[in-house]
Amino acid sequence: MLKEGWRVVRATPGMITKEAVDQLEELFNSGFSKEKLKRVFSRERFCKSWYVFFQMQNTIMFLLLDKKDKIRGIMAGIAVFDTLTNNLLVTELAWRVRKPGTGGGKALYEYFESWAKLIGATRIILGGEVGEHEERAKQFYTDRGFEVTGFVVSKDLNGG
Repeated sequence: MLKEGWRVVRATPGMITKEAVDQLEELFNSGFSKEKLKRVFSRERFCKSWYVFFQMQNTIMFLLLDKKDKIRGIMAGIAVFDTLTNNLLVTELAWRVRKPGTGGGKALYEYFESWAKLIGATRIILGGEVGEHEERAKQFYTDRGFEVTGFVVSKDLNGG
């Protein structure tokens, strides 16, 4: 259950103020080392891509707000058409909650899944980084009907 007074809202371009970017930077800063934070959240890259993100019709962003409208979580995703299966797939681009155990992660996911169903997606694909919260994330996913179907690999093209 979501903490009393907290709520999930669909983000709009007008919500992305300097204060909001400060809060998102703080959100991503919690729990990440400085080196990992550079890979995960670049303020400059984030601000540049924000405008483009909202121009795309196949994207969504939900924000978890506390009683004072401070950002406590985010879940953003994109829908893509899989030409091999002829299906619309949805995957998350960012999912972070400042304080686990508030019900925020569950609430963000529920909104995300509802959006996926609304647009006619047939599958949601989620992932996570190997590390401290890996087992808890896997349990969260499997509790909601997800199956482990493979593995994800990545390569940094910026030499990092």
